[in-house]
Amino acid sequence: MANETIVVFFNSDLTLTINLSNSKPLLYEKFHKNKSYLIFGLAILFICNTTTILAQWTCGDILLDERDGQSYSTVKIGEQCWMAKNLNYGTYIASNGGGSLTHDDGIVEKYCWNNNPDNCDNSTAHPGGYYEYYEAVQYYSGQPTEPVQGACPDGWHLPAKTEFAELITHLGGTSVAGAALKVGGSSGFEGVIAGWRCTSGGSFLTLFPKGFWWSSTNYNTNEAWYMDIDNTNPYASQTHYGKSLGFNIRCVKNETSTSINQIKNDEIFKINSVVNSGNKLTVNFSGIPNSTFHLKVSDLNGRQVFATNKASATKKCTIEINTQGFSDSIYLLTIFNGDKTVSKKIMIR
Repeated sequence: MANETIVVFFNSDLTLTINLSNSKPLLYEKFHKNKSYLIFGLAILFICNTTTILAQWTCGDILLDERDGQSYSTVKIGEQCWMAKNLNYGTYIASNGGGSLTHDDGIVEKYCWNNNPDNCDNSTAHPGGYYEYYEAVQYYSGQPTEPVQGACPDGWHLPAKTEFAELITHLGGTSVAGAALKVGGSSGFEGVIAGWRCTSGGSFLTLFPKGFWWSSTNYNTNEAWYMDIDNTNPYASQTHYGKSLGFNIRCVKNETSTSINQIKNDEIFKINSVVNSGNKLTVNFSGIPNSTFHLKVSDLNGRQVFATNKASATKKCTIEINTQGFSDSIYLLTIFNGDKTVSKKIMIR
């Protein structure tokens, strides 16, 4: 890290250049037009003044998963707030054999249709990830205490059997709710008919065809409850089957949550652009006035390679980071502030 440099552009009339050394921590303080700027090592603390007001997140806005930067549309159905896309979080593993192939290691693992990671994309044409039950609930033994966050983002959880029942009842009951839950249906749930990963040989099947979503509710040692809808009729039902099957996941919002992962569609707090040129990463973002924020860069395994300390941002702030010590790879840039966060995948080479 010797002789590395960070250049911070606070506004048009102040540019602060910091030379970094790995021999000892650096501590600087500068004053400019009644604003104080404190720099400690790689941490940049600054205060700016604007009158921007932060908007409140409501169901129907975009859910941003801070863990990997993926975004999900959301929809309110009755009194529940649902993700309107299948979850696509975790490390891909190939389904190259029968039975359970996942591991209780603290890392969420998923299958992708026909062992093609591109098929885990949760667009209308693709189903998102397929998860065994124990990966979905993250390895609770017996009946977990509900609600269970499991593989879901902070502030959201895997739906219990009773929550699926509430959803089906609100949409008219078992005999008709499936029509409302399908892609293009009246509910906005946008349920993709995506089949499942089979435990017999590990193949992917669309027999019937149906769509399946795990609940968090255990049935017995070998089976758990799930909801399914059928492409050939308007039914929606719940039943139970083997826990090593690969089903999709839809998360439902906690009743009370202040998750940092929920972003207003027109939120002023956002990453405007990221430019990677040579050994320099230039981040332009719109900030929150008179409040603290964190900026970090992590690899896709979650290992943090750069982070600022607490800071306060204003509109149109820019930070330049020397990336000379970074490996060529895809990274996740995240800026978060109290109850808001924004993330962006970046390529550094």
